[in-house]
Amino acid sequence: MVLTMAAITLLPLLVTLLAAPATAAAAPVRRCPTSCGLIDFSYPFGVGPGCSLPGFNLTCDANTYSKRLLLGSPSVTVDYTILASGFISSLAVNIVRTVRMRPRAGAGTVSASASWDGPGRPFAISGASNMSLFVLGCGVTATLLDRGAAVGNCSVACAGEEVMRRLPNGLCVGVGCCRIDVGVHLRAFTLNLSRTGDGVSRDKLTFFVTGQDRYTFRPSDLDRDIHLDMVPPARLDWAIPSQPDCRHAMDDRVTYACVSNQSECRDSPIGGYACHCSRGFSGNPYAVDGCVPDQVYGSTQPKANCPTMCGNVSVPFPFGTELGCFARIHLYLTCNPGRSPAILQMTQHSLVTDISIDEGVLRIQKRSGPGDFLGDRDTTLYSFSGESGMVKWAVDDPTCREAMLNNKEYRCLSAHSHCVDVTDDRTSKHVGYRCKCSSGFQGNPYLEGGCTGKFLIFFREYAKLAYLSLIEEKRMSTTEDTIHSMNAKGHDHGTQSRETRDAQATFGLNEDSGGKVSIDAFGLYKFLRNTIHFLVFERNYTSTQNLFFA
Repeated sequence: MVLTMAAITLLPLLVTLLAAPATAAAAPVRRCPTSCGLIDFSYPFGVGPGCSLPGFNLTCDANTYSKRLLLGSPSVTVDYTILASGFISSLAVNIVRTVRMRPRAGAGTVSASASWDGPGRPFAISGASNMSLFVLGCGVTATLLDRGAAVGNCSVACAGEEVMRRLPNGLCVGVGCCRIDVGVHLRAFTLNLSRTGDGVSRDKLTFFVTGQDRYTFRPSDLDRDIHLDMVPPARLDWAIPSQPDCRHAMDDRVTYACVSNQSECRDSPIGGYACHCSRGFSGNPYAVDGCVPDQVYGSTQPKANCPTMCGNVSVPFPFGTELGCFARIHLYLTCNPGRSPAILQMTQHSLVTDISIDEGVLRIQKRSGPGDFLGDRDTTLYSFSGESGMVKWAVDDPTCREAMLNNKEYRCLSAHSHCVDVTDDRTSKHVGYRCKCSSGFQGNPYLEGGCTGKFLIFFREYAKLAYLSLIEEKRMSTTEDTIHSMNAKGHDHGTQSRETRDAQATFGLNEDSGGKVSIDAFGLYKFLRNTIHFLVFERNYTSTQNLFFA
């Protein structure tokens, strides 16, 4: 039985380079298509003779309602825009299959076999990508084969239903679930399944490939049909396979694929090589003059009148929805006005619901499709955070130390800002850096003068809190003794005005704070309270009110 992939997700870039592709090997003699329906693509992918490198050929299926874009053989459906930009060299693919087992024919007898073939020679599951093959079933041993050689195996056994129901979630250790870590590069594989003769047997078995830490086994999964949208996709790397590495590729300039100026070659972990634009440049390294300075697509400061809202979502710089409004090409987002209100899109299947400059995260809502929008890639300036629906981002890829040595490219432009290194919460790998306003300042560190002091804001709010507290005491008290008594013992929260309670809750200055108020904040509060007490009761009430509430 041959495993077919019902869907494939290729990781998107955020702009379209419409330059006609060309290579030293074979320059197209006509302008090649760059889209199929709503999906864009660029060289080395292409539709039609001479419009792609070998193995990257696409088919635009016009027989469907919205046109389908198909890749490779066996053909798989392309769901996302695929534009070649140096750092994009992986895609997400669903490998999920359910197999019906024959009745037991004796322990160790092969009862079933399934195989998977990638979409072509350029594509492989990398042995360095932390992928695993998970097996869900009972009474079965699974053996993973690469071109006939065993590269791993695992066994699953099951107890009675009552015991299985009591199993905790998250244990994939051989009871109902086992896994085989992929340690070699797989362009295809075969999975042999044989009965063990141990424990309870079931006639249904499901296997799938995904990240090692991206699936949580639940015993109830044994009774469910596992569909594509229930399992995060596997990562499939791609590379130019015509030469084994960059050294050999650069020796053969006739077929060398990194044809743009300001492009460079990098060895691929799956064999072959991939092309990247050099630092400071973005675009398509596989097209002549495809790598252009970042300033063409990004800006150190936004132009005048950049949109700052998309529907209900604020879009602060360095993000932007128009040319001249974003700092780097990967920070471009699409504001889709097709709905009311408009929606901010990262990709076709993911919406941005919030952008936090201070925390360095995007909050993402997935519209459809399996897994998450990152598709398990870990080489871009976005990374996984420890919280579901939240993605960390970096403004550029150097470390803070490297970035601060390059004043021309350094993005923390506000005088009162500093640099923060960004790491992937899942892998702890370095992603890049972002900027943050210094302590005591708030605002946008990517804008010149964007971080402003918080002292005056805090001073005014603390003064307002002290003022409201004292005025309320005056309102509640009729004699000087009562006033002094309440100053010593504190007053009843149940009789406070809403304004005072809200102000105290804001700064934690209340009886329920458990003594956790900082000494500096409490000291400031006491100083202002004593000062305003003097002004309220011994000087001009009206002028004091105007001072703090003007």
